[in-house]
Amino acid sequence: MTRSEMLIYFRELYGLSSHTNDGKLDDEIDIYFNLAQDQIIEENLIENNDMLIRSIKGNLKSHNVINSLLVKSDSLTLSSDAEFANVFLADIPSSAVILVRYVLQGRCQLTRNLTNPVQGWYGTKTIATVDIDKYVYNGNNNPYLASPLLTFTGGKMAFIINNEDVLNDAKVEYIKEPVAIGSVIATVVQDCELHVSVHKELVNKAVNIALKSSSIEPFQKIGVELQENKQ
Repeated sequence: MTRSEMLIYFRELYGLSSHTNDGKLDDEIDIYFNLAQDQIIEENLIENNDMLIRSIKGNLKSHNVINSLLVKSDSLTLSSDAEFANVFLADIPSSAVILVRYVLQGRCQLTRNLTNPVQGWYGTKTIATVDIDKYVYNGNNNPYLASPLLTFTGGKMAFIINNEDVLNDAKVEYIKEPVAIGSVIATVVQDCELHVSVHKELVNKAVNIALKSSSIEPFQKIGVELQENKQ
């Protein structure tokens, strides 16, 4: 659906409720659309070890829903960490147009210093920031990593490799922030970027959010929120 069609469908559903007597402006409905869009994104992801890292649920529907938000970065600019010899840092890839919501996975091109050095690309495994000390090289710790690791520290992405390996290149695949439904970019009013198969679901969720905010008196909302948190 286009944003205009979503507005029509929203008003039809919203008007069916006997609990509402307030009209909604387009800008107000856009807020509900974007809140519902966020809900759908989260429902199709799995939380990993770090707040900034997610995985897509392992089914075709979830991949279809999220696919339009997937971005593969170019090669990252890497710098050696000042404290740890086997840790390399990179800025989270973003621009004025594309912002990162979640990182899915990294890829590292390594030269592995075995008997015959081999260069190749390896997918990263993600770890929680608090676990970084387990995998860093120092005089008392020299772990062997079958795969390079990815985490976040100091506002940057951190790639961790074996101390004997050489990191030649690194990239990440990530979920970008969706363009806000109803926002205007270069005179064009933005439609929903998510797959068309979830547009009706998105409108239904937006209506539910609107009904909750419209049909409950302010002093009652606290009780409802507390009840929901208990579930």
